[in-house]
Amino acid sequence: MGSKTGKSGNSAKRQNDAVSIVGDNGDNNGSNFPDILQFIGTILVTAGDVITAFGQALAIEQDRQDQIQSQLEKQEQQRQQQEMQDQIDEMQDQINQLLKQLEKQPNHNGKNQRT
Repeated sequence: MGSKTGKSGNSAKRQNDAVSIVGDNGDNNGSNFPDILQFIGTILVTAGDVITAFGQALAIEQDRQDQIQSQLEKQEQQRQQQEMQDQIDEMQDQINQLLKQLEKQPNHNGKNQRT
């Protein structure tokens, strides 16, 4: 009988250990809840940081594209101004040539006065 009591005592001890383990796990889950929330919060903060960094990268790229576009527009404006200046210079040269031709014609002023 002594051996039966020993066996049943061991069995009861194992059951208590099992209950203790389950109880500890239940307690650990309850005490881990703030840690789990903190972990989830950290993940969300990290995700927010990644999204912020991505948004900043997009903003930097947009600024770069805007600067390139502005520079291209400025160059086009300068090209158009230079083209207009070249046309003005060419017209001025033509006017000067015409004036020289008029000065070379001796009777030109007289003809205009008669008509």
